[in-house]
Amino acid sequence: MKNIALLLIENDPAIAEHIVALLAGSRFTAIDVTSADGFSAAQKHLVAGNVDIILADLDLPDSHGLEILGKIHEKKEDLPIIVMAGPDEKELMIEAVQSGAQDYLIKGQIDEDRLVRSILYVLERHSLIRELEEVSITDTMTGLYNKRGFMALAQKHLGLAARFDNVMWLIYMEMDNLSWIRDNLGQEEGDNALTDMSDMLRKTFRESDVLARIGDCEFAIIAVNEVDANSQQMAARIRENINKFNAKTGRPYKLSASIVLVSHTSVAGYDINKLLYIANKHMYEEKSKKK
Repeated sequence: MKNIALLLIENDPAIAEHIVALLAGSRFTAIDVTSADGFSAAQKHLVAGNVDIILADLDLPDSHGLEILGKIHEKKEDLPIIVMAGPDEKELMIEAVQSGAQDYLIKGQIDEDRLVRSILYVLERHSLIRELEEVSITDTMTGLYNKRGFMALAQKHLGLAARFDNVMWLIYMEMDNLSWIRDNLGQEEGDNALTDMSDMLRKTFRESDVLARIGDCEFAIIAVNEVDANSQQMAARIRENINKFNAKTGRPYKLSASIVLVSHTSVAGYDINKLLYIANKHMYEEKSKKK
């Protein structure tokens, strides 16, 4: 197995030296680090193509914030990226993950275990997605994963959550009143409602999360490593964005959904089918309350 080639883009020499030292002494895997103090210096390494993963500061002399992601993707669209920033820039890091980075690390809190675990997790997930792109895993109407893609990715994420001690949530949703929309307003309007719900979910969750339409009106999301988040917070975030969408449209109906959340710790053996079974059971209880 070849060494992992990591491109470190960091202009603070002390931080760069600390990261290089952590990876040089890693007992987990062999990682070769190439350092650059800004995007300009990093470009030649990106063009050369000898990079497996990038670890980049979000505050560089020649680019700042999300600008660095755009510049990297212009050169190498398919490279996985981990971003770094200070503890007071957590919102920026989360926004970076929503915009295409695969993970983030907080300066001052980076140790060997956290650093290597993030690198290996991101690389494994990236490899899996590339493999799945070769088969039919996308729902043609919404552009989300279909059930086949979801099952493959979700099962892999369960294993990764166990291996890297991450938190993983299954969010299971059923659209309310889709049959009413179709019966009263037509099939096309029903399709529009499904598309709108899918777009709302994309705006709610990160690019690194797994979003899927797994049935006619059923959606499933795998949210990995939701820092400081619990089920109530995530459900509230979904409902808030649905309400915002409804407030902007003049349609004769409102989008709504029944939502349940289940942590991966709810099942033994890390079986996605068991997790879905629990979610279905909770969904029955949730819909019974609405009736």
